[in-house]
Amino acid sequence: MNTNREKQVYYSNYKNIVIEINKMPPIEIINPYPRFTSYIYIPEEHKDFNKILKTFRKNKHLGSLDNIVKMQNGITFQQIEAIEDYLGKRRYFKIGNDYQHIWNDRVYSLEEIETDLKETIDNLTN
Repeated sequence: MNTNREKQVYYSNYKNIVIEINKMPPIEIINPYPRFTSYIYIPEEHKDFNKILKTFRKNKHLGSLDNIVKMQNGITFQQIEAIEDYLGKRRYFKIGNDYQHIWNDRVYSLEEIETDLKETIDNLTN
């Protein structure tokens, strides 16, 4: 049993795209396994940023970006963010999804989720 009741956040960088994975404690009465959300941050200088932005502004419903960004379990979060970093204030498109739903019949690991996100980035950058 997991006794850690705090959310844990993991960051990595792959091909100049930031990966964020949040690991949250299980809700024991629903599912005994940790819950995960995952995100990629596509910077405004990425070749597909404007295409993603244009599609998002035209049709903001979830699923509108599925033809551009392929994510395991589908996209469940999409938002434009302005983040200040060492290069100054830049726009990012934050796209994410969830793992370990109550209907999932398996347990996911951080490594599997990071691999899925890297595959998403590979498909995006090709």
